[in-house]
Amino acid sequence: MGKIAKTETVILCDDIREEIRNKRSLMGIYPDKVVVKRVAITLPKICLYMGLAGIKRKFEKINVTLKLPKLMPHSFDLKQHTCVKLGEDISVGIIVSPFKIQNQGNACFELRLDDDKKPSLIYKFRILVEE
Repeated sequence: MGKIAKTETVILCDDIREEIRNKRSLMGIYPDKVVVKRVAITLPKICLYMGLAGIKRKFEKINVTLKLPKLMPHSFDLKQHTCVKLGEDISVGIIVSPFKIQNQGNACFELRLDDDKKPSLIYKFRILVEE
């Protein structure tokens, strides 16, 4: 059980594609690491998909902070069209484009609801150079 919802599914991938009948396709799914040929390198984009089932609290805004190795964190707000209510199920796609990698090491996405000081969800991954 997560902090935001009863069930939290978080997947890092290369692309999120909108399909017919309210479906999404996730392309190039990563395990807990992103392996690149070299650093510094720029990927066209990186996406974080979140499926949240059984929301535990109301919120209107999601703030995302991306922390990459040896760089200053980058924060931005996701725009929600409506207030998310208790018990709802939602899916959210976060797209960072371009995705600039300067160093290998630990990285993470931190998500905060509304104006929370502490993150409600942290997705950790590693950036590695191919050997």
